[in-house]
Amino acid sequence: MSTTSTPVAADALPPDSTDLAAIGRPPAYFLPLLAAGAVLLNWLVVGFLLTPDHLLLGAVLPAVAIMGIARFPGASLALLALLVPASYALGVGAGVGLLIAISVVLFGAAAYGSRATLWISGVGLVAAPIALFALVVLRTFGLESIDSFLRNFSLSQLPGALSRLLGGLSIVGLTLGALFILLPWLLGLAWRSVIRSRQEAALAQAERDEAERETAYAREVADLRAGQTQLARDVHDVVGHSLAVILAQAQSAQYLRDDELDKMRETMATVADSARRSLGDVRAVLTGTRDQASAASAGLETLISGVRAAGNEVVERVDGTPRPLSPELAEVAYRVLQEMLTNALKHGREGGPVWVRQIWPEQPGGRLTIEVHNLIDADREAQGAGIGLGSMRDRLASVGGSLRTGAEETADGPMFGAVAVLPLRATEVSGGMPVVPRVAG
Repeated sequence: MSTTSTPVAADALPPDSTDLAAIGRPPAYFLPLLAAGAVLLNWLVVGFLLTPDHLLLGAVLPAVAIMGIARFPGASLALLALLVPASYALGVGAGVGLLIAISVVLFGAAAYGSRATLWISGVGLVAAPIALFALVVLRTFGLESIDSFLRNFSLSQLPGALSRLLGGLSIVGLTLGALFILLPWLLGLAWRSVIRSRQEAALAQAERDEAERETAYAREVADLRAGQTQLARDVHDVVGHSLAVILAQAQSAQYLRDDELDKMRETMATVADSARRSLGDVRAVLTGTRDQASAASAGLETLISGVRAAGNEVVERVDGTPRPLSPELAEVAYRVLQEMLTNALKHGREGGPVWVRQIWPEQPGGRLTIEVHNLIDADREAQGAGIGLGSMRDRLASVGGSLRTGAEETADGPMFGAVAVLPLRATEVSGGMPVVPRVAG
């Protein structure tokens, strides 16, 4: 029920968020000013406080109850429960200061108090009129008259008794009671609901802010990991291809005769060029200065020429008309073909040919297919797994492409094939970018 709702606990909110306990509370200076105003108003109405009882019960204790209502509503309510009967018992009565304290404490108990404080103040609102009614009855009839009335009770005496009782009640007193007691408590109850709504809104906002921070952090971590993965792929592609070319060159140099110095120099020059280019690419990758299309700008001809220079036969076929590619597609096409040729050199039959085929679509928006096939030894496993193939699949998937690999038996022996498919969307074609070249066989 709304009448028993408890404000949200402050420890339910993250440490760096809005303090829930401060929501709906009066400023720090407000309650002392209100207490001072109650004392001043009581002095203006009642006059000088001549006795210690008037000073303590009519000014000091009501001011203390008022100042403690925001932080200690239960204690203020308990003080008020002792203060009211003590004032009547000592003949001080309900001065203006005490009436203001009653209103403020009941408002604070309903607005800021715990559930127990709220219930106690509500019960007190019911019990106080009953006690007041009993006092009026005692004052009107006296204890002996009441005892005599109950002993000799008859219905004919009831109208007269009610008439005397109502005559003893003051309309002004009832109005003041409703004004200073019931109305403040109801207003406090309404303000409690407002505080509850504001606290829930602040808590929800804090949770949204925390969720946004966690999402941003997770995105940063994901971006970091994606960057690390991309860096690993680029280094693998650059180093793997260069080492494969260098290895092929070194193996071919073993079979050169002693009088073939020119071929030996050519082979060593190719090795040095491959190593130099690989070192430059790795440095650019690690320093982050390499443009996305810088590798593709070298052209696929450089890749195939390096494989040829290593002593491998390359048979290339181009179907359709090559066209310019966007930077993203040019980068993917270059890296994928680079990895395909690397695998062919690493896992293919030594001295065997490498078949490279490009299939360009006749209409814009089709698919570019790049195929690389190479013979493998019968006792060698087909390269169906590894970082390189995984890297190719991820690169192709990033642009909506796909990769198929597999081995088949041919008349010349087992042959491994890799087929990459790249979608050519019209919005990704840029006339200023390098085109996948046709290399003369």
